[in-house]
Amino acid sequence: MAGFGLALKSLIDIISDKRNKTIYEREQKEKKEKFGGFVDLGLSVKWSISNYEDVFDFMEAKYHCWVDMCGDQNFVLEHYYDYDKKNGTLDSYNTSPKYGNIDGQKYLLPHDDRPHVCINRWYPDKIVRTPTVREYKELVEKCQWTFCAENQIKGYRIQGPSGNSFFLPAAGVMRGTRVDHCNERGYYWTNQLGDDPMNARAFIFDQNGLQFKDIPRYWGCKHRCVME
Repeated sequence: MAGFGLALKSLIDIISDKRNKTIYEREQKEKKEKFGGFVDLGLSVKWSISNYEDVFDFMEAKYHCWVDMCGDQNFVLEHYYDYDKKNGTLDSYNTSPKYGNIDGQKYLLPHDDRPHVCINRWYPDKIVRTPTVREYKELVEKCQWTFCAENQIKGYRIQGPSGNSFFLPAAGVMRGTRVDHCNERGYYWTNQLGDDPMNARAFIFDQNGLQFKDIPRYWGCKHRCVME
């Protein structure tokens, strides 16, 4: 009887594993369809149609820090994933002795890059990641930007040399637990650390213009993805 019980438990485990795998595969398919893929603007990389956060909202996280794998939605330094509040130091991406051990890393590594970790699995023969400053500059310099509202959301319709386009919403920024400038400004992370390692470089826009600015890396911004 003991052998029969073990065999039955093993069969139940196999059925459960298959069921969980089926659920996971269905969820991934639904997320990929919701994400919408990438558009070829005629630039050096393809740009995603949607923001990362539109699809991957783990624990309802609609904004993310720079280097954020926990989805905490209280965007203050003390809650920051990469900050040791006991010692006042940074665990990684540090170029200053003021914040502890220096690792000299100035650009997001693949395992810290949310779009790469979560979306690249759908495109195994490609590389999906957070855009560089250079790629955002190319987007600015080679595309036509038109400020507009789509589905009552303000932002820019960006048309590339190929004639294809996508919409970049002015989704605002989260500081603490409050969303600021929603439907007024867009805050999007690049893959680059700021001059002060407590900051990271963001691409910021509103109706009046576009700019790059170093902002606290524990603020909550959006991710638009690129694909090589």
